[in-house]
Amino acid sequence: VAVHGNCWGEVDEASPVRPEGAYARDRRDVETLFRKTLSATPARLVIARLTETFGPGSPGQIGILTAISAGRFRIIGTGQVLHHLSAVEDVVSGLLALGRSKNSEGMTLNIGSPPRTFRAFVAAAAAETGQPLRETPWAGPPATALLRLFRSSGAASRHAARLYTLLDYQLRPRAYLIRQSIEVLGNYATTDFEAAVAASARAAMARRRA
Repeated sequence: VAVHGNCWGEVDEASPVRPEGAYARDRRDVETLFRKTLSATPARLVIARLTETFGPGSPGQIGILTAISAGRFRIIGTGQVLHHLSAVEDVVSGLLALGRSKNSEGMTLNIGSPPRTFRAFVAAAAAETGQPLRETPWAGPPATALLRLFRSSGAASRHAARLYTLLDYQLRPRAYLIRQSIEVLGNYATTDFEAAVAASARAAMARRRA
């Protein structure tokens, strides 16, 4: 789903493709290459766009889960922004269903768990690690304004990349609609979200103690 760039709302497969950064542009180029290369062959092409995936040992969330388990993480704002953190079990189930499907030829499908609020992810991890849920509701509006200023001015890339990354991850909505993939493949996204977060939090806690 990186091909859609930094959107601020719900995104489906028909939404504009505006990749930002080398990784996202590479993903777009690979999609284009396969469409062109296979268009004149009998090969069956299906494009699966994966949402952000988490699971025990996943490097993408190690930092935040470790901070939560150590009692050092605080939500900026209310945390009610929609994120799309998908349990790895749902992603694998979706890909397996895609491989078995006879109705998905030629389609592009978003694969993942249903989107949840960022607060739900942090709360589940905090509960598992025995830490209180720390949040600063008052900081949400000024932090969001600062994030939008960074984006409009380009200042973040030169002077405050780390702060920009922190604010962007917590405050920018990331909700990629999986409705179409559910309609085509059936309800593959059945993993218990809280249990999946808890397993990831336990793995991060064990890593911190090791």
